[in-house]
Amino acid sequence: MNNKLIVIFITLIFALFKVESQITKISPSFILAGTTPTTLLLSGSNFGLNPVVTVGGNPCNVKSGSSDILIQCQTTGPVNVPSTSVVVNSLAPFTLPVFKYNSFTQFNEKVYIYGDFMSIQSKLLSVSCNGYRLTGYFLNSTTYTFDLVKGFIESTKMTDFYDDTTTLIFSQSMAYSSVVVKSSLTFNQIILEGYNLSPLDYVNVGTTPCQVESNTGLKLVCLPPTSFFSDKITNYTMSLSLKTSTIVNNVIFQRPLFSYISALQNFTTIQVENYIGFENNLSKLSIMGLLHSPTPIVQSSSFKVYFPKETGICGYAYIADTSNPSQILRVSNTILLCPRQLMHGTNIPNNDDGVLSIYGSYLNTTIYGSTEKSMSFSIIKNGIATQTEPQSITYTDNLYFLRLPIPQGPESFVISIIPIWDDAISSSLIRFSPSLSSITRSRYNVSTLITIKGTGFITGQIDVSIGNGKCSNVSFVDSQTLTCLFDSTPIPINGKLMSVFVIFKAGPFSVTKEMFEYICTNDCINGGCSPVPDTCVCASGWSGPNCVQKTPIIVSISSTVYQVPATVTIVGNNFFNVDLRVEIVGSFTSICGDALASQDTKSITCLFKSDIKLNYIGDALHVVVYVNSTMVYKQSIFTYIRPDECPIGSNGQVCSGHGSCNQQQTTCTCEQGWETNDCSVKSLGGVGVTPPIVNENNTTSTIVTPNGNKFDIGIAMINELDSSNSNIIQSYNINNIKWKKVVKDNNTFIYSTELPNKSTLQAMLTINDKDERVYFNFGGDIIPILPKSIKYQIELYNWTFGSTQNNVEIIFKSGLTLSNDECNGNDNDNKKASTQSIDNSVRNIQITVNGETLIGTFSDRMILDGRPTYNKVNKLTTDQISKYQLDSTAAATIYTSILTSYFNNSVIVDPNFGVLISSTTQGCATGTKGLANWKIAVIIVCSIVGTAILVTTIWLVVKQNHGSVKIIALKLKRKSKS
Repeated sequence: MNNKLIVIFITLIFALFKVESQITKISPSFILAGTTPTTLLLSGSNFGLNPVVTVGGNPCNVKSGSSDILIQCQTTGPVNVPSTSVVVNSLAPFTLPVFKYNSFTQFNEKVYIYGDFMSIQSKLLSVSCNGYRLTGYFLNSTTYTFDLVKGFIESTKMTDFYDDTTTLIFSQSMAYSSVVVKSSLTFNQIILEGYNLSPLDYVNVGTTPCQVESNTGLKLVCLPPTSFFSDKITNYTMSLSLKTSTIVNNVIFQRPLFSYISALQNFTTIQVENYIGFENNLSKLSIMGLLHSPTPIVQSSSFKVYFPKETGICGYAYIADTSNPSQILRVSNTILLCPRQLMHGTNIPNNDDGVLSIYGSYLNTTIYGSTEKSMSFSIIKNGIATQTEPQSITYTDNLYFLRLPIPQGPESFVISIIPIWDDAISSSLIRFSPSLSSITRSRYNVSTLITIKGTGFITGQIDVSIGNGKCSNVSFVDSQTLTCLFDSTPIPINGKLMSVFVIFKAGPFSVTKEMFEYICTNDCINGGCSPVPDTCVCASGWSGPNCVQKTPIIVSISSTVYQVPATVTIVGNNFFNVDLRVEIVGSFTSICGDALASQDTKSITCLFKSDIKLNYIGDALHVVVYVNSTMVYKQSIFTYIRPDECPIGSNGQVCSGHGSCNQQQTTCTCEQGWETNDCSVKSLGGVGVTPPIVNENNTTSTIVTPNGNKFDIGIAMINELDSSNSNIIQSYNINNIKWKKVVKDNNTFIYSTELPNKSTLQAMLTINDKDERVYFNFGGDIIPILPKSIKYQIELYNWTFGSTQNNVEIIFKSGLTLSNDECNGNDNDNKKASTQSIDNSVRNIQITVNGETLIGTFSDRMILDGRPTYNKVNKLTTDQISKYQLDSTAAATIYTSILTSYFNNSVIVDPNFGVLISSTTQGCATGTKGLANWKIAVIIVCSIVGTAILVTTIWLVVKQNHGSVKIIALKLKRKSKS
């Protein structure tokens, strides 16, 4: 009994003195609403050995290791905002704030978390990821925000949320979008810099895709639509979407707005708005997009941009940051910046021209850097507008010259230039040049009111001339009719029509046309009425009473020796034996007797007394021919032959004793069986001949002999030398030229090309396929051309001298290019080259190889500016051959040059080459039994330099008793391919 009382007493004592459990702190200091278990750490006192903890009325399972002052437990039930009660041992509750997380979004570097933060707005909430911790702030009770950093966003880890005690509250998987730190523009690109720019789903500028060119994740380059750069906007939005995020990042960037106020002919005033970041640093900015240098911006609002008069000054311009020349960045939009076009004038087109020429400034029709048109052209005629485009555009001396197709006249029209960037249209009224169609006639010396018909006539002062006389009292009737009083006194000068010349000073326009003739009583077929009754004034090329006879034409005349009367041949056309008379005129007039025209009317023969004395043998006499009372006159065409003796052979005899001297021509006429100029080589008979073979691809010439020797013949070089003939002004090696055109016509081959000095070189090769000799009249020198031979003619047009004191030198090569040593042996004694000269001028060259001889004969004539004169031929020295860098390795080679002084239009020279076979080496002859061994091959070369070919070849077939000759072979090897 007493024991029970003691126990009860002690219990009552403990109950009276017991201390209740107390919570002083809970970590975390706030928790996330929901059912997710959360570990809480409770700090306090008197928790006892077996504490009972509830959170929100639900048990919080106490973990082992708890003590009387520290409890760790895990929630088991849901908690709700704004707070929940934490109770230990059913004693005084502790209020724990609760927040709610709903969602998050991102705007570039800003992250916004949405939820219920009413109870924790005063608390510190931080986030952490990948070792980076960020502290944000509450915008209000429903929004929390923080700024992203590169290392934070690049991680794929969970984002952790901590309270102010750095205790982890919860972790959330958050797929962040990209962050754009900077945007810059180039001429046609947008460059975005930032992080987390990949993997990209798409990128837009506004709502339009921007085509990605490159993307490193930190730098993205894309091509926006071209309209982006021309849009007049002060800001633009870049929208980026990643494949790893549902958030679209929209970033807004500012840019200046560039526009022009007005455009004039040499400058424009521009306006710039919304300078962002450049207000105080305009020196970095320039205007780009035009051909000329960048224009610095020196004012912050409106200023002038000047257009120089040069090409390409109309273009798409924009403001750029040019502070770094290696990376020029666009700052503004693009505008089309152009000067106003200025049309200075046009030509006056004829009715049927179909083309109008315009010239002016700033007429470049395309925009710089593109093919886009900067202007269009319109023609308004009879109220109907049509478009036209320039056929050609040239730019010279700061002016544009345009050629535009236009409708035919005579009605006028308006041409307009319409710029695409402005409404300043330039227009001009175009009148066609007046035309003349008809005129009434009058009788000679009878004043008559004349009516003139045409098109495009305009009012105002009008002057009319007919022939060399004025027409008075000019009256404008309408746009197609004029009248005037003509005294009918002018005399027609040539032809049956006189010129009518009309000047419209209001234009000013002028028009002229050969259209007036007097009323005639006789019939002037190819001419007009003469003031002399019943006579005609014939047109050029016609003669006779009724102008039906063609006027004679003189081309050339053969030569004689002074004081040796001889028959001369005049070559030309339209010669008739009707009152035919020939005169040769010098210090006096000498009649050329017994004049007789050929049946083909192309030549005249007559006997000239050779009695007109000259001060210098190289001077030329005039020739006059009368046919049926019509006179034709040719200046400076007849020359005497030099008073040389006939050639003396090696035996000391004239013509080697095997021919007779032609005193008129001072040449040898060889006896049958003998050839060459001095009749020194015996012929061994004659056989049938075959024509030469011509290689159509070249102009150099090679003769192949029966023994297999090859002689190379042709023109080698053309030089212009100074007055001392010691310095080369310009030089052209013929072997190095390229022939641009080759034409074959029957037996004629024509090669032509243009030399670097713009002169035209032409080579013409003509084959004589006849079996008889023919003769070539060169400046009065009658040259025999052997059967089955080829004439080699060189023509040079439009040679431009460096000085009137300079000379032209034409060099020919004659030599052995290939020797058949099996026949000839290796002994060079069998290969000989020699020349024969008269008056220090080379007349003949001979290159002999074992009885086969290349013969070169040089005429002593040349034709200088249309008149015959004498030339001089020189053999080049070894020093000259080396100086000209000519080939000197071939055995038995001779280079000869013909030198001519300055000429205005043309010079003609004439060397002749051939191979004479006088014997053949035993075993090497190409002949067979019964086949004669005498064979000959020849090339005739005429070189013509100048603007026109003034030499006419007359092939006179002459049958002689020399027997037949044969061309062995002739091939032309190409040395420069066209």
